[in-house]
Amino acid sequence: MKPSLSWALSSVLSLVWALLLSGVTAYTNASDVEREKRLADQALATLFTGEPVMLKAKQLEFLALETEPDATVSKGAVILLHGRGLHPDSTIVVGPLRQILAQDGWHTLSIQLPVLEKGKKYYDYVDVFPQALPRIDAAIEYLKDDHEKIMLLAHSCGVHMSMAWLRHRAHTDI
Repeated sequence: MKPSLSWALSSVLSLVWALLLSGVTAYTNASDVEREKRLADQALATLFTGEPVMLKAKQLEFLALETEPDATVSKGAVILLHGRGLHPDSTIVVGPLRQILAQDGWHTLSIQLPVLEKGKKYYDYVDVFPQALPRIDAAIEYLKDDHEKIMLLAHSCGVHMSMAWLRHRAHTDI
């Protein structure tokens, strides 16, 4: 006897339902919030320039580091996006940029992007790119009332997260 289409559909739906109930999700990584907290503690322990700000994206609070420009008139605001597995004041690129841009008259806001457990590679991060979008939105929302010009400046994996943001938010002036 040949299985019917309704039997096949019923079997597939049963399997999907069982996977959902078991908590299994295919091809989806979630940001490692505990690691983000450790990275935030590390960034704050060595913070020399700027002030910590907690922003909220959906239900998640995340660290941002705000640095006011040295000049009396700001040239605009720059949202800085760090590389894979780093924090908003990493010494590799973003930390020094926060300071140099502020010295040159830019208001900077460096935000914590989603991170995965240590040792994960670029392709592991692709699934968390969408989790960066509301964080970038929150940073823009935080800055937009005081700044007419807002730019994104990204390094490494932050570039790919900013490109994901641009694909979904291309109508903006950022």
